[in-house]
Amino acid sequence: MLKRFFSFLLNLLYPPRCMVCREIIPINKKGYLCAKCGGEGAFTPITGKTCAKCSLPLNTAAYLCSNCNRKTHSLESNYALFLYEGRERELILNLKYHFGPSMMKFIKQILKENINKERFAEADYIIAVPMYKRKEKERGYNQAHLLAGALSEITGIPVLTDVLLRQKDTAAQSKLNYYARQKNVSGVFSLGNNKNAILSKAILLVDDIYTTGSTMNECSVALLSGGAKIVNGFTFCVAANQKTDSDSL
Repeated sequence: MLKRFFSFLLNLLYPPRCMVCREIIPINKKGYLCAKCGGEGAFTPITGKTCAKCSLPLNTAAYLCSNCNRKTHSLESNYALFLYEGRERELILNLKYHFGPSMMKFIKQILKENINKERFAEADYIIAVPMYKRKEKERGYNQAHLLAGALSEITGIPVLTDVLLRQKDTAAQSKLNYYARQKNVSGVFSLGNNKNAILSKAILLVDDIYTTGSTMNECSVALLSGGAKIVNGFTFCVAANQKTDSDSL
């Protein structure tokens, strides 16, 4: 009874908020979403024909989207669950900037309901795209690490740390055009003390959003130069274009 009372009191003082729109959820309503944002089909996974590199939906017979067709790739392919728009966009922005670790039980539930585990069959290890240490300290967490941990729990693929390092802080990718994004992250990533663990291994590189692929490809360059056999990616979302407020990719 006492535990229930304190839980009720805590909800009164710090009421739960919808993980999409951040509106207060009534005490008598269970779940992570408000009535407006919840319900059937709240999150719509990508289906149908997609770009072989980034998972962007295609409505033509093309093998690659226009973005992926104009560049070379170190990353073998990226598997994205959702388009970076609507509720999915708001959800991932809340993960990045507002709710952080407190969202992971809900995020894990979404991953369980939507991922195709067969896409990860060849992966030996999961590695998260790193943040610059000072920025991660200021934010208190790295959302890519959170996603990597959740994916590991679901798939059983272990997470490797202290392998991939971000050597310097960079300008927010969202403020840059396509070519400036590539230049912004060029040579930014290096290998850490645990680099021998990736020798001849298949790596699954995890981040929150795939936009132009510049960051994922630069991470792949570093991992492949350290002896990784192949690098594939997984992101929660893929952006339909590079005009996005994400600062990740």
